[in-house]
Amino acid sequence: MRGHSDLRSFLFLLLLCLGLASKKEHPVTSLMLRKLGKAGSFTQEQINNARGILEQCVKHTTEVNQLSYVLATVILECGLRPIKEYRGSPDSELWHIQNRYWHTGFYGRGYVQLTWEFNYATFGKLLNVDLLKNPDLALDSKISSKILCIGMTKGLFTGVGLSHYFGPGKADWVNARRIVNGLDKAKEFAEHAALIARL
Repeated sequence: MRGHSDLRSFLFLLLLCLGLASKKEHPVTSLMLRKLGKAGSFTQEQINNARGILEQCVKHTTEVNQLSYVLATVILECGLRPIKEYRGSPDSELWHIQNRYWHTGFYGRGYVQLTWEFNYATFGKLLNVDLLKNPDLALDSKISSKILCIGMTKGLFTGVGLSHYFGPGKADWVNARRIVNGLDKAKEFAEHAALIARL
C-alpha cells in the first residue's frame, strides 16, 4: 500500500516539476531582470510586470540595447504599471492637444499610452481583441505588454522601430525616443536606458 502512495507522490512531484520547467522564463528575460534589479528598487508588482513585458518582447528581439530601451520607456512613462493618461490642466498646451481626442474615449492607456481610435483599431485587429468596444482592455498587463512590444519593435507607434536605432554597431539612445513620442524628455530616457544596458 505504501509503495503505491510513494509512487503517486513521486509522479505528482515529477509532473509539478515538468509543469514548472515548461514555464521557465527566457534566459534573456532573466538577464534583463538582473539588470533592472541593479538599476533601481522596484516592488514585486513592478518586477512581475517587467517579466511579462520581457517575455513578450523576446519573441521579437533579444538585443540587450533594444530591451533596455523598452524597460526605460515603461519605467519613465508609467512606473512599470499600465495606467490611464492623466488629463492636463486647463491652461496647459497638453490640455489643448488632449481636446482633439479626449471626448472620443480613446485617450492614452497602458504602458505607452495608446491613443486615438485608429491605434485602438490597429492593435485590436493584431491581437484579436475588441479594443474599440472596450478600450480599457489596453490596461490589462498582458495586452498592454503585447501592444508595447509589437509597437516598439515593428514601428507601429510613429513609423520607426527599435532596429532603426539599435543593432550591430549602432545605439542612438537619444533619437530612439522617436519610437514612441518625438523627442520629449529624450535625454532622460536615453540615460536611463543606457544605464540599464551597461549593468
